[in-house]
Amino acid sequence: MENKNKIIDKIIVTLISIIPTGMFIGSAISEFFVILTILFWFIRIAITKQNPFPFISKNPLFYPVLLWLISIYIALFLNIKSATPDEIGHDIVLLRFVLLFFIILDVSKNNNIFKPFISGLIFCFALIMFNIVMAKLFGHDIFNIPAYKYFNKMSKAGDITMLFAYMSPIFIGLALFIKNITTLKRWLFALLGIIAFGVIVYLEIRTAMISTTIGIAVIVSYFVFKKVSIKVAFLSILIPMVILIIVFFNRDSNYSSASIGSFTDRIAIWKTSLEIWKEKPIFGVGVFNYSKSYEKILNKKGFGSSANFMGSFRKLDSDYVPNHAHNVFVEQLSCTGIVGLISLIWLIINLFKIIIRSNKHCILFISIPIIFCVQGLSGWHIYQSLYGTYFFLTISILTAICDNPKEQDYS
Repeated sequence: MENKNKIIDKIIVTLISIIPTGMFIGSAISEFFVILTILFWFIRIAITKQNPFPFISKNPLFYPVLLWLISIYIALFLNIKSATPDEIGHDIVLLRFVLLFFIILDVSKNNNIFKPFISGLIFCFALIMFNIVMAKLFGHDIFNIPAYKYFNKMSKAGDITMLFAYMSPIFIGLALFIKNITTLKRWLFALLGIIAFGVIVYLEIRTAMISTTIGIAVIVSYFVFKKVSIKVAFLSILIPMVILIIVFFNRDSNYSSASIGSFTDRIAIWKTSLEIWKEKPIFGVGVFNYSKSYEKILNKKGFGSSANFMGSFRKLDSDYVPNHAHNVFVEQLSCTGIVGLISLIWLIINLFKIIIRSNKHCILFISIPIIFCVQGLSGWHIYQSLYGTYFFLTISILTAICDNPKEQDYS
C-alpha cells in the first residue's frame, strides 16, 4: 500500500512539473495534464482512504481560494436564467483550478515539489528557446506552427511572455538566494533569467516587460539591502517604471501612439466594466455573462462602443466587445461583485504574508504576486484556461514550498 502511494505521488508531482510545458504546447495539452493530475489524486484518496482537507485547510490561502470559487458559483446561480449550457459548464469547471491548488498542497506534505517544479521550468524554457530558434531558421517550429505566430501577441508570443515573465525572476532569484549550489549552476540560473527577460523585451509586450522588470528589481533590491522595506519596494518599482516609460516614448512615434491608444482603450473598457458592476454590486453578473453584459451596457447607455464612452485615442471598433475587463480586479468586481474582489485581495495579501514570514529562500518567489498584480492592472484574464492554470499552479507551488518548508530541499 505504501509503495502504491509513493508511486502515485511521484506521478502527480511529475504531472505538476510538466504543466508549464503543456501550456507552451497548447491549452488542450495543459488541460489534459491537469485532468490527469486530478484523476490520480482521486485514485490516491480512494486507496489511502485519508481525508486531505484537515491539512489543506490549515494553509493561509485555503479560505481565500474557497471564497473565490464560491463567489463564482453564487454569481452563476443568481444569473443562470441567461446562461447557455456551454456557459454554465465553463463556470462550473473552473473548479479544476481550485482542485489543482488542493492537490499541490496535499502532495507537498510528504514530497519535495521544489526540485521537480524548477526542473519542469528549465525543461519548458529549453523547449521554448529551441522552438523559437527553429521558427526563426526554418519558418516553423517542431510542431509545425508557423514562425509569425511566435511574434504575434495574440498567439505564441503572448503565451511565451506569460511563462517567461514568471520564469525570469525565479531563475534570477535562484541564482541569488539558493545556497549549496555550485558557482556554475548559479551562473547558469542567472543566464536563464537574463535570456528569458531578453526574449520578453524582444517580443515587445509591454505589460510583460514592465511587470518582469519590477519583479526582478524587487528581488535584486532585497538581495542588496537584505530586507523588505517600503523604501526599497518603492524604489524597486519606481525606477524601472521611469526607465521603461522613457524607452517607450523615445523609440518611435508609431509605437508611442500605439501605447497611448492601448492604454486609453483599456480605460474605456474599465469604465464600461464598472457600469456592469453597478448593475449587481454584491455578487456580480457572472463570469459567463461578462461580454453579454458589456454589450447591454453600451446599448443601454447609448454609447454604441466603449470608444465612444471614453473618447479613445485610437478608437475601438464600434462593434468591439471584449471577453474580459483587461484588469483582473475590475474583472472580479464586474463578474463576481464585491465578494469576489474581497477573495482575490485576501488571497494576494496572504501570499505576501507567507513569503515575508517564511525562510529567506522563499523571497525569490515574491516576484509571483508582484508580477500578477502589475500585469493584472492592464490584462490577465484569470478565468481563461492558460492564465488561470498558471496562476493557481504558481501560487500553489509558492505556498506549498514556503508554508511547509521541512519537506522541501532547496540545495
